Amino acid sequence: MLFEKFYKGMGTYLQGLEGDILMKTMLSLIEQDIPSLPIHDAIYVQKRYVSKAKNALEIAWMEVLGVGFKPSIKIDES
Repeated sequence: MLFEKFYKGMGTYLQGLEGDILMKTMLSLIEQDIPSLPIHDAIYVQKRYVSKAKNALEIAWMEVLGVGFKPSIKIDES
């Protein structure tokens, strides 16, 4: 069952990476005086900060994973 894989081994490692990416993103936004909230595997910011949050998330993703490509990001505006 899939659930059994999440809390040990590779699942724990991947969840840790996700947390590291979100923390790095939020710290970058704090340095820019932009408030944010983590929501599961997303980050919530005021509409006026969407492009800065997207940029911070892309940079955090590349740094944490050690890659030179940006993630695919879906932006929900509500």
